[in-house]
Amino acid sequence: MERKKQIKINLRYIQQLDKEDIYQDYKNLFQIPRKIIYFGANTLGLMPKKTINSTNIFLNDLSKKGVLGWRDNKWLCINKELGKKISKIIGSAPKQVILSDSTSINLFKLLYSAIKVSKNKGIILTDDKNFPSDYYIISSLAKEYGLKVKIVPREKLIENINRTVSIVTTTQVDYITSETLDLPSLTKQCKKYGAISLLDLSHSVGILPLLLDKWEVDFAVGCTYKYLNGGPGSPAFLYVNNKYLEKTDIIIKGWFGHRRPFEFNNKYTPSKGIEKFLTGTPSIISMKQLEASLEIFNQIDLNKLRKKSFNQTSVLIDLILNNQHTNKIKIISPLEESRGGHIAIEHRNASKLLAYYEKNGLIGDFRPPNVIRFGISPLYNSYNDIWQAAKIINS
Repeated sequence: MERKKQIKINLRYIQQLDKEDIYQDYKNLFQIPRKIIYFGANTLGLMPKKTINSTNIFLNDLSKKGVLGWRDNKWLCINKELGKKISKIIGSAPKQVILSDSTSINLFKLLYSAIKVSKNKGIILTDDKNFPSDYYIISSLAKEYGLKVKIVPREKLIENINRTVSIVTTTQVDYITSETLDLPSLTKQCKKYGAISLLDLSHSVGILPLLLDKWEVDFAVGCTYKYLNGGPGSPAFLYVNNKYLEKTDIIIKGWFGHRRPFEFNNKYTPSKGIEKFLTGTPSIISMKQLEASLEIFNQIDLNKLRKKSFNQTSVLIDLILNNQHTNKIKIISPLEESRGGHIAIEHRNASKLLAYYEKNGLIGDFRPPNVIRFGISPLYNSYNDIWQAAKIINS
């Protein structure tokens, strides 16, 4: 995957990369803001053009059919049907994935289930670079069930997995630096010591090739509004390995998770499969807005997409590092293969610097105290976008 370093990066080279790019035409499928270089994919992905049409069709059906839409348009099945499409993206059997709620709620649900099925009621292990919302969920449930939470440096997470650990939970990609964890090594260590793995894939799904079944991941959650382009607040997904589907207990018992929800029985009987993790009535319009993007992802090879993504971020890093005017900018993302889909730079006046970038047509995002992140989507960002962005950064 590593790009040849002896190549001189100039405009001619950039144009050649765009010419050879097998995903070059995919940008025509997205609604891209005019006169803007959009590097916000790791925060909020851009909307596919078909989303507008599919949303209008949904609203039209809703206006004509009202409640009959549940029956005629099979809205009751959409959580599971979109889950099947996501299963292809994360390397899972279809029956192990479903759309439901938000990432935080899904993490809460699955952490409870992991606690209940864990044979070793010991430590919940996480690292110091996990996402803050995940910490809140972990600490609240640990307190409720009298479990100890151990937070270790991210680089020492895997080596701290031992027989005292019941659950290992973290995010695959560091949301600040973009550093990726070696998931096959993590799950192998979990299996060796009988620990359960629970992963947050929010910064991974749609940008990194994932093989959850092959890696024997136990539980996972993730959002759909970043690289999957589902729109703000689009529903999250959850994954439960087949070996736990029947024996897991659930903490939120909602009517959509009932085996026969329309019998309206006061006694709760959970669905047998992944549907038991559903809670209340889902937002159909949010799921309909996600459909168009998942159709795009089900057509592409994520290994090839990852190759383009890594090359694009590498080119941007080189263009920044090789410019004398950016000597006060520090790149804090890994320079090698252990890098996700975004790059992060550090500058003592980062917030002011980002304001300058935005004024000149480059969109990134700020994370306190002094970090700017650039989330690049290989589906709608070209190499020319990288070139033009570097000109703004280096000016």
